[in-house]
Amino acid sequence: MKCKTALSFVILIAGSVVIPAAIPLLHLCRCLISYGDEGMTADCSNNFGFDIKCLSRSPQLESLSLAGNELTEVPEELNSTGFEKILRLDLSNNRISNLPSWKFVAMPRLQSLNLSHNYISKLPNEACRIPSVDLSYNNLTDMSNLVGIFKTKATIRGNPIRCACNLTIARRFFVKPTISNLEAIDCIMPGFKVVKPLATQCNQQYNEEQSPSNWKIPFYLFIFLFTFAVGIFSVCKR
Repeated sequence: MKCKTALSFVILIAGSVVIPAAIPLLHLCRCLISYGDEGMTADCSNNFGFDIKCLSRSPQLESLSLAGNELTEVPEELNSTGFEKILRLDLSNNRISNLPSWKFVAMPRLQSLNLSHNYISKLPNEACRIPSVDLSYNNLTDMSNLVGIFKTKATIRGNPIRCACNLTIARRFFVKPTISNLEAIDCIMPGFKVVKPLATQCNQQYNEEQSPSNWKIPFYLFIFLFTFAVGIFSVCKR
């Protein structure tokens, strides 16, 4: 067994530093290792026997998928050394309910994190520095909990988020969409069970607030004309 593990390690390193095209597909660390335009990839999806410690010995690994493994939490091993070049991490279709932090300290180059189809109901309070995050189809309900991902390109559709048009955070998402990179927010209004886009539900109210009321237009026009008439009268009197 030790010889087999050592041999796998040697082949893994060789595939990382020699010619990727020469070893296009490998079964190592109980995962499928491949090379392509996105660099070295380890596909450990739907494989409960994957070996994270073995994977950490690969210095060129850029993409890692642990999807569909019924994980209940983010594996602690991912915070160990050996994953410095990871750009893409896929933890989708698991049973993760707790996300303690956005800081994957062992992955300083992480660009994309897929946490879709899990059971996450609360996000970390800290700001997310990962450029792209997929949180679709989780159990997020509190719209104010989305502040930490306000400047991240995040996908959050499919969550039972509760919203109300008079919420400050709702206005922030609606009125200043250029600040936020969040994709369309689907949410549930009080008294309803149907999930609809926030923009659809609050569009009329927000537009009415931003546009002058019907009575204000003639009032301002009257003030303008009155002031203009007074000015003309003063000039003529001189």
